[in-house]
Amino acid sequence: MLPLHLVIVLLLSSFLMGGCWNAREIETMNYINALGVDYVNNKVVVHAQILSFTNIAKMEAGGQQTPETVATVKGEGENFLTAVFQIYPSSQQRLTWSHMRALVFTEEAIRHGLVDQVLDEMDRYYEFRYTLWAYSTHEAMVELFHAKPLFHISVLYSQLTDPGDISAKPDLWKKSLEKWKKRSRRTSKAFLRKG
Repeated sequence: MLPLHLVIVLLLSSFLMGGCWNAREIETMNYINALGVDYVNNKVVVHAQILSFTNIAKMEAGGQQTPETVATVKGEGENFLTAVFQIYPSSQQRLTWSHMRALVFTEEAIRHGLVDQVLDEMDRYYEFRYTLWAYSTHEAMVELFHAKPLFHISVLYSQLTDPGDISAKPDLWKKSLEKWKKRSRRTSKAFLRKG
């Protein structure tokens, strides 16, 4: 017969290794696909495009597709972070930022220096991707985020999140990105000196 301490160890290890901690079903979360940043009336306005993954599985399996629902939520605040926190009360389920693929700035947001503020906050939070597509626009965010791709394919395959051969105007970004690169180099040098 097995010693009692071995039985206890086996029972405890089966509890610790039995399943996925903190696992969530995909239908219980809201996935943010794109984030738009605007500057209106001395306030930062953030628009988030939220979508569901129901059509993805059907499209890959060859099943009947239903029209995809895309929701857009809006938050306003004095800075980027307070505007983002205004989005949370509008969601009845947990928001997931790890699937965000596009970041859209209006020309007004770029002129007011919000690129630095947004990139700084996104660097601090682990759930944001480091491989985002960044755009600038003069169109309304709601219209941009509700644009439907052709042939009822998922928004995940739209030009916003998979641009392919779209040409960009780098002159709008040049000044902000140069400033961001200089600041990040200074930060990394200071960190290396302290360490």
